[in-house]
Amino acid sequence: ANVEMDIIYAGTGIALEYGRRGDVDAVIVHDRAAEDKFIGEGYGINRRNFGYNFFLIAGPENDPAGIKGLTAAEAFTKIRELGMSDSSVKFVSRGDASGTHSKEKLIWKAAGFDYAADVQGSGEWYVEAGKGMGPTLLMASEMGAYVLADISTYLSYTKANPLKITMLVEQDSIFLNVYAAIAVNPEKIPTA
Repeated sequence: ANVEMDIIYAGTGIALEYGRRGDVDAVIVHDRAAEDKFIGEGYGINRRNFGYNFFLIAGPENDPAGIKGLTAAEAFTKIRELGMSDSSVKFVSRGDASGTHSKEKLIWKAAGFDYAADVQGSGEWYVEAGKGMGPTLLMASEMGAYVLADISTYLSYTKANPLKITMLVEQDSIFLNVYAAIAVNPEKIPTA
């Protein structure tokens, strides 16, 4: 079939909103809970896993919070604990309802924290970029801050632009990042 494809880049939350509005015919996303909700509401059909990568936590080479080699939850706990009292420890979040932001919230929950009550707005240590992964990595690098990133974007940015942050936490099953393609349901969105 002769198909014209226009690709629009957006975080998972925005991509699913485009699907709900009928602005796109399919979405490629990586937030299983949000995907299930999208499908459950009748907007998505024919979900297919097609790839995966992993998340990691990067930060300053001198690792002021001492997180190297910890689990994701242990690392987040230490970053928060030290960030509350040491102005040199900061964490940059995408803060944008993306799949990466959802994974971050999942890690905070695994660490025993309520994201809205214990993390978001809890001090200057926690910075919400409100941007895509690339700009968030650059912001963390400039600030000498910790950041949760997918390994693909991290590696492509370090290749193009040496970052002032390094991979510190890589080994954790919570870091699995599965990508799925979902068609928008033409019974719900007639233009799809």
